[in-house]
Amino acid sequence: MTEELEKEIETDVNSSPYFITTINQEEFFVVKSVISRINSFSLNYFRDENLILGRDILEVSTRNLELCVLINHNDSKGSIIIKEAQKFAKLASYDYVGLESIGGSIGIQITNNYYRIRPRLFRKIIDN
Repeated sequence: MTEELEKEIETDVNSSPYFITTINQEEFFVVKSVISRINSFSLNYFRDENLILGRDILEVSTRNLELCVLINHNDSKGSIIIKEAQKFAKLASYDYVGLESIGGSIGIQITNNYYRIRPRLFRKIIDN
């Protein structure tokens, strides 16, 4: 039982549109995978390939748009939320997607299986 609780599952999310995370207001990193544990997850990202807001990418306002994501009890919360955000960005034809923090988390549980998320959409700046 203890072995099952400590089990980690790594999910590849390194596909277009790319999921990005930020450490400060202007610097972003592309996430390559989500490492899920029983009650938590962490992001594995390319540390040497940062994107600078205003130099490499532009954020497009979503005007506090929120999405509702279905997560089954056996699914990894982090990887499902990220994959659903990527689906939304793909439908909207954006290059990158991130998530706005809601109460210090990437998603807020609104019922047993549903989470509310706020996607952030970005376009790549192409040099003239």
